[in-house]
Amino acid sequence: MGIRQLVGQMAKKKPTKTARTINQRFTSLERLVRTGFRQTERRFNLVGLEIRELRKEMNEKWAVVEDRIDRLATHVDQFMSFMKRSILS
Repeated sequence: MGIRQLVGQMAKKKPTKTARTINQRFTSLERLVRTGFRQTERRFNLVGLEIRELRKEMNEKWAVVEDRIDRLATHVDQFMSFMKRSILS
């Protein structure tokens, strides 16, 4: 390939893009915004689900802690009754 052919190819102009109409621009922007809202909504739904699961897990753990406290309180009450009876005897 010669220099003239290279220069000739470089000189060729590509057809320019036609400007987008206002409606096309608006439609494109609207699509972009709607997509963004959908993604945000999906993320918030996931966060809500994770919070519900975390709340459920914390309630279960708290129930276990309350059970342990109740058992300890029962043992303390029994010990105090025992001590009271032994002191009074």
